[in-house]
Amino acid sequence: MSNAAVEIKPTPPAATTSQISWLALTLTPGLGPTRAKRLVEFFGSVEAVFNASLTELEAAGLPVAAVQSLGTGKSVELAHDEIAKATAAGIECVTLDNPSYPPRLRQIYDPPLVLYVRGNVSVLAQTRHCRDRHPSSNSLWYRHG
Repeated sequence: MSNAAVEIKPTPPAATTSQISWLALTLTPGLGPTRAKRLVEFFGSVEAVFNASLTELEAAGLPVAAVQSLGTGKSVELAHDEIAKATAAGIECVTLDNPSYPPRLRQIYDPPLVLYVRGNVSVLAQTRHCRDRHPSSNSLWYRHG
């Protein structure tokens, strides 16, 4: 019998509908952060975007590729794959509507819709880290979308 220690990693929390939805918007062709935010404002919520019909999406002025990706569920499928990869790498996706999203970053003209964070997510809400040119080694941020 071996006395080797087995590391048990905590189970990551399941992705929320909101996380999947915001991530799906970032993965939709033809949608950048500004257009995606306007789309959410147009429909009233990120979830409502995914409940919209093809006609409603077209009426919102989206490019054909974006309408097709959203309407067929391709964007959501890509988001599920992305969340799985991020989770496997120990990365958490922090979306624009998440309380952990840095408040000062949310206020800029074109904030990223999703932050990929490895480490302590709670440091994002600390204003000091939003201003630093050299964020702590406990956090890794990069923009997607």
